[in-house]
Order: sequence, then C-alpha cells, then structure tokens
Amino acid sequence: MSDELLDLPEGWSEALIIDIGMIMSGQTPKGIDGSSVAHGIIPWFRVGNMNEPGNEEILTTSEVKLTSDKVAALGLHIRPKGTIVFPKRGGAIATNKKRILGQPSTYDLNLMGIFPIGIYNKYFWYWFQLIDLKQLSDGSNVPQINHGDIEHLTLPIPPLNEQKRIVAKIEELSDRSQTAQKALETIPQLCDRFRQSVLAAAFRGDLTADWREKNPDVEPASVLLGESSDNLPSTWYFISVGHVIDSLKYGTSQKCSYEVEGVPVLRIPNIGSGIIDHSDLKYAELPQKEFEELSLKSGDILLIRSNGSVSLVGKTAVVRDVEEGFAYAGYLIRLRINKFIIDPIYLHLCLSSAEIRLQIEIPAKSTSGVHNINSQEVKKLRISLPPLAEQKQIVSLIEKYFKIIETIEKQHQQATEKLERLNQSILSKAFRGELVPQDAEDEPASVLLERIRAEREKLNNSKPKSTSKRKSKTPKEQGTIPGLE
Repeated sequence: MSDELLDLPEGWSEALIIDIGMIMSGQTPKGIDGSSVAHGIIPWFRVGNMNEPGNEEILTTSEVKLTSDKVAALGLHIRPKGTIVFPKRGGAIATNKKRILGQPSTYDLNLMGIFPIGIYNKYFWYWFQLIDLKQLSDGSNVPQINHGDIEHLTLPIPPLNEQKRIVAKIEELSDRSQTAQKALETIPQLCDRFRQSVLAAAFRGDLTADWREKNPDVEPASVLLGESSDNLPSTWYFISVGHVIDSLKYGTSQKCSYEVEGVPVLRIPNIGSGIIDHSDLKYAELPQKEFEELSLKSGDILLIRSNGSVSLVGKTAVVRDVEEGFAYAGYLIRLRINKFIIDPIYLHLCLSSAEIRLQIEIPAKSTSGVHNINSQEVKKLRISLPPLAEQKQIVSLIEKYFKIIETIEKQHQQATEKLERLNQSILSKAFRGELVPQDAEDEPASVLLERIRAEREKLNNSKPKSTSKRKSKTPKEQGTIPGLE
C-alpha cells in the first residue's frame, strides 16, 4: 500500500490489481476462423467485435461460436462472465475501449482481460474507465500492453456495501447524463434543418417579403428574360445558371506539390467546407497562357465537379480578394459571374439549398464509385432570381440567421464538453469517496482484502501440481470462481 492510503476515507483500503484480479491474455489458435459451430454457445471475440451494435458495453455478439469440445480441441481458455476486456496490441489501444464479457467466453490474442476477485464487478468496471490505455502502452510503432503494465495499478477499495452504493449513484447520475446527451445529440440535426429552412424561405421570397413592401420600385428580374412562376414573387423569375455567368472553365491537370514554387492551386480539400481554406495549400508551375486562363478573380465561384462522395459534388466556395491570382485543380470548375445580374454569394448560397442539391445529386453520374457533374449540367441548374438589390438583402439576412445557428452550435459543443467533464468528475469523486456517504456499520475494506487473499490462496493451493496440459474448463466450472457477479 502507498502513502495515498492516508487520503482515503475511513474504512477504505487500496490494493494492486495483481492482488485482487486475474489478468488474462487471449488466444488466436490456428484454424479459429473456420471453427464456428452452429449450435456453439461459447463466443470467441475479436477487437473488431467491440464496434458492433449491441456490444457497446457488454460483449454479446460474435461471429465465432464454439462448443466446449471445440474450445478444448483448440486449446482455448474460457474466461468468466464479468471479465473486463480491452485491446492490448496495435492502434486499437488508442480507442480506449473497454467491454464486459456477458457470458463465459474466449477472445483473441489482441485482447486482454481483468477479472476482479471479491470486488463488486461494476465498481471495478467504472474505476477502470478512468484508466487511459494509451498511457499504459509501451509507445512503440506497434504499441502493446503487457501484464506488468496492469499488475501494479492501484485500486481504491471501499467496503463492499459502499462499492454497491457508489455504483448505484454512478448509474443514477449516468442515466441523467445520457438523457442530456441524447437531447444534445439532436441539436446538430436541428441546426442543419434550420439552415435549410432559412435557405428555402430565402429562395422562394418569404425572407424578404417585408423588404419588398418597403421597396416597391425595385426593378424586377424580368429584365433578365427569366421564366416567371406563380410560386415566386412577381418581381422574381426562374433562370438557369448558364444565363448568369460569363464563363465556365475546368481547372489544371498540372501536378501540384507542397513546395512553395509557382502559384497556389486550390483543390477539393480547400473548398469542401463551403469557404476557401488555405491550411492544406499546394503549388504548381503553370505555363503563362494556362495561368492567364485559370487565374482567379474575386467573386468567382469554384464548384466541385467530381468526387467519391455525392454530397461533395456541386459544393461551392466564393473566391475572395485574398485568393485573386490563385489557380485551381482539375476536379473543380470555375464559374465567372455576371455581377450585373447576380450576386456571387447569393448564387453560392442558392447552390447549397436543398432544392438545388436535389438537381445536382439525383442525376450525378457514378463511374467506379466516382460521382460527376459536367459543365452543361451546371449551366442547366434552375435557380430563383430576385432583383439584384433584393439578392443582397437576402444574403444579409441569411448571414444573420447563420450566425445565430453558429452560436447555437458553439454552445452545443461547449455543453457537450462540459457533460464529458462532468462524467469524468463523477467518476473521480466516486473513487475519492466523495459521491456517497460512508456508513460506520459497513465492514472495513481491510477485512474484505484479507478474505480476498484467503480465497486466492485457496485457489492457488487447489491447482493441480501436474505440468501436463489440462483440458479447458467448461462455463459451469469457470462460474465457480469467487467474486463472479
């Protein structure tokens, strides 16, 4: 025991994992993949099974099920129900995933398990959530956790009854936390719906209805020879994108690199978020003629014409003053806007609305998993066009509402982070003895530890002294281990 024992509450003790638990690595015998038996009841788990639906806390689902005879033939060890398992090798360690065996099971050599003896299983499980597996690993190119990395972790141990009270309180608070988490999880989707609602209202004229009443003398969009519609305000018209642009051009096929030579070349990663991002910029040496043809001007719109994700096809970003003179890559199309007809930001926002996205995504052609939109298809996209002065008012109102949404999203992120910190704080308090009151009538943890030592000694003394290979125990035999919950 360490000096930290002095800081523990009355009746508490502490012990090393090696003293109160069995640490058990898994096995991957030859031929295991083809060993599943239709009527098998003993699962064999891989690290990947941790990610399957239904296995978020209790491991229950596995594609490999074995009989007791098959387990014995493969030389596998059956680990008891309640064993806490976690990745012990490779990048999976960084995921910090921990799971509980829902029944007597076997698992592969990339997993390690701990079975606490004499300690309330759920108490140990919650304490183990505070352990960062990545910090335990050896930090090599292929990180690994060995028995020695686990054996000397120190577990604070309250009286057994208090362990159960602590677990009950954690789970009560966890239920509240999960309710809050579910509520928070709905907010991003609501924000996305709100954005699309704002855009839909903007491009059918609802957002600026009051503005039109106050500005009745604005020249209608009919001067552009668009197509009128009963679904639009009288000064609005439907028009194709081809009628509001001066030119449309594909980007360069020249090879780009991070060497700062030549001109900056904007690519899909630079515009995928809807604004131009300089954080992953590449450069290329372009012939003078090609540079003159591709050199960007403020107010140009860049559009993604080809991508494996159909949701990115047709995504746009508006070129600002700071990007003047940049070039752009071949998977992008540049739209040079007629600014006497349409505001570039208005067109950019219009192309991101749900109605126009349907025009883009439904016909998007897929070749070997790559979705495309060509220049003619871009020109045929139909948009609603208000007078230029009203376009600018629409842009102003959309940006106003979008700023409100961004504020909500920031508050959502802050609330999510606070909830995560609260969950960690609950666990920290629990294992400092600050979550539930102590009861002087509880049997001290020191007595519990003596009993655990006695049980372990009894187990060790009962082991056969023979060095010959033993047959794997059946689930029933494993279930007799003291401390099984």
